[in-house]
Amino acid sequence: MAIINEENNEIHLKILMIGAQGCGKTTNLQSLYKQTAGDLATRLFDLHGMSNRNPFFDFLPLTLGKHHSHDVRAHLYTLPHHELLETMNHSLLAGADGAVFIVDSRLSKLPDSEEQFRKLKNHIRLAHKSIADFPIVVQFNHRDDPQAVPVDALRIAFHLENAPTVESVAVQDIGTVECLDALADMILNHMEVPAPLDAGLG
Repeated sequence: MAIINEENNEIHLKILMIGAQGCGKTTNLQSLYKQTAGDLATRLFDLHGMSNRNPFFDFLPLTLGKHHSHDVRAHLYTLPHHELLETMNHSLLAGADGAVFIVDSRLSKLPDSEEQFRKLKNHIRLAHKSIADFPIVVQFNHRDDPQAVPVDALRIAFHLENAPTVESVAVQDIGTVECLDALADMILNHMEVPAPLDAGLG
């Protein structure tokens, strides 16, 4: 769950980037880092180097601005898709405040995305969370591909009648920031944030 540091007037969010292999999880983090690096003193951490397309997991700390006078710090993790890393998946999901589920819009990749969505719902259940109450924004990535499935068909396939969705081309930095902003708003709007310690002083 979100951590509120009242002494420093900070809110820390744990956010997961989830999806099938090749959907664009790492590309999303690269895009977010590139678009916000001017405001950061942090780095994108990849345990095996950014040239490896199958990293253990990626981690990116970001500053998202303010919410009720608190600085919002987001800690983004990619959730590994590897079958042998199920224990790590459960560990990363524990305490997570929300997730971006990335759907590969290409028709040939749709079965992989559907399988990962089923696994996500199972992970949420095993973490004693409710899929209805767990903040999720669904990103339809690879929208520039000639074989991209229409968005309306994707919403039906994933039963997303009410879930927020964002179209993206992560490799072109399209839709990545908007997706993270939408998820952060979902999380923060349901939080009770105390007034900062210095409120009303001076």
